[in-house]
Amino acid sequence: VDLSGSKGLSAKRVSLILDYLPASVEEMKVDSVLTKGPGLPLFLRFLNRVRAQHFKEHGAEGRAEEGGVKEAPRLKSFAFAAKSLGPTEASNILPLLLPLLVNLSL
Repeated sequence: VDLSGSKGLSAKRVSLILDYLPASVEEMKVDSVLTKGPGLPLFLRFLNRVRAQHFKEHGAEGRAEEGGVKEAPRLKSFAFAAKSLGPTEASNILPLLLPLLVNLSL
């Protein structure tokens, strides 16, 4: 799923798209609408849901809440559009993403 052309949309609208992505989604690309400003908390909420789903499926130290996790995409590959990830954003986003991925493009 390529959400990197979302500059004309609000972060809330793009976040709504994230909430309805099917579990079959394995690749994603995003831009600064989600990684900066008001979009960042919404994007972090999404990543926490993806991470919880991952840990629930892989039985990692009970980090996922039992039964309370809405099914989330099973991300394996992730890309950031140009200039969408600065040092501040990276420190919040990358710790959530790295354990899940096989491929990361900055």
